[in-house]
Amino acid sequence: ATGDIAKVIYTPWFPAGLAYDPVNGTLYVASPNGYIYVVNPLNGSIINTFPAFYVPTGITYDPKNGYIYVTSYNSNDVYVVNPANGNVVATVGVGQGPNGIAYDPANGYIYVAVSDSNVVTVIDPDNNSVIANITVKLPYGVAYDPKTGYLYVTSDYYNSVLVIDPANMSVIGNIS
Repeated sequence: ATGDIAKVIYTPWFPAGLAYDPVNGTLYVASPNGYIYVVNPLNGSIINTFPAFYVPTGITYDPKNGYIYVTSYNSNDVYVVNPANGNVVATVGVGQGPNGIAYDPANGYIYVAVSDSNVVTVIDPDNNSVIANITVKLPYGVAYDPKTGYLYVTSDYYNSVLVIDPANMSVIGNIS
C-alpha cells in the first residue's frame, strides 16, 4: 500500500455522497446536480443514472432490504430508493439539513447527521421510521466502525469528531 491512486472515476458533476453495494458490486454516487449515478468500480463506467430530488448530499446502502437511503439537504427528508429502478419507495422526515448518513450492520439502523436540527437521527429501516434523536450540535458526517461498534460524527460546532455508542444512543467521547 503506497497510497497511490488506483483509479479515477469521473462523474458529470462533483460527487457529494458515496455508497457501496456489496451484493452487485456497484457504487452509488449522490451528486448535487440532482442525480444518483450507478457506477461499475471495475471499469469506471456509469451504468445507470436516476433523478435524486433536490440536492442529494449523502447516501448509504442497506444490505438487509437492498435499498439506498439518500439525504437531501434542501428537503428535510431521507429518501428510500430502490436502486434497481430509481423509484422512491418511502420518505422519512428527519428535520432541517440532513447531510451524512451511515448504516450500522450490528443493529440494522441508519444514522443521519441532521445539521440544522442539531441531532443525529436514528431510522429503523424495517418500517422507515425515526426511532430516536441523539443531540449533537451541527453534525455533518457520520461513519460506523465495525471494530468498535461506535459511530463517529463530525461536528462543525465543536470542530471535532464525536463518538456515539449506538447501544445507549448517546455521545461518549470527543476527539478534537
